[in-house]
Amino acid sequence: MIRIFRDALIGIAAICWTTVALAQTLTAEDQRDLAAVVEQFLADTRALNVSGVVETMPPSVIADLAHRNDMTETELISAVVEAMEAAMESVALLEVQMDSTAAVLGETSAGRIFVLLPTMTLMQVGDAVYRAGSHTLAFKETGQWSLIRLDEPSQRQMLVNALPEFTGITFPEASLEQIE
Repeated sequence: MIRIFRDALIGIAAICWTTVALAQTLTAEDQRDLAAVVEQFLADTRALNVSGVVETMPPSVIADLAHRNDMTETELISAVVEAMEAAMESVALLEVQMDSTAAVLGETSAGRIFVLLPTMTLMQVGDAVYRAGSHTLAFKETGQWSLIRLDEPSQRQMLVNALPEFTGITFPEASLEQIE
């Protein structure tokens, strides 16, 4: 019951931060849409619904990766889901959250507005508990909000390969610390 209550509060917080932090740049509709995508992403991540998480990836990143790997987009998505599910077999996800109060707004060289959301993941691997700090990038593509985690340099490179307008934008480095 406590977990359900906490998850509900986190969902409400996601909606509230969007309204407060982004009110001056995004339309009310964009604020609502982004809050809904973030809330669904967090719910899918917590439920280990890898397919749902992958659905939030930017279409241009998926298309570029598929092209670079001589795959169809459907084949690529299946391969990504399979790899992520295999990686999660040895990891217990304890918590994931995005810090709405520290969201950073930016704009690419092409004029695309983006939101950078500090993201914290708490996970257990064996007997050890780790806290990973990273960022999730949100932006609109094909009229929909997309999310991409920026944990690794390879993820940042995938973004730039697909959307060169993000070249030159410095994203914070991720961190990983063992806390137990």
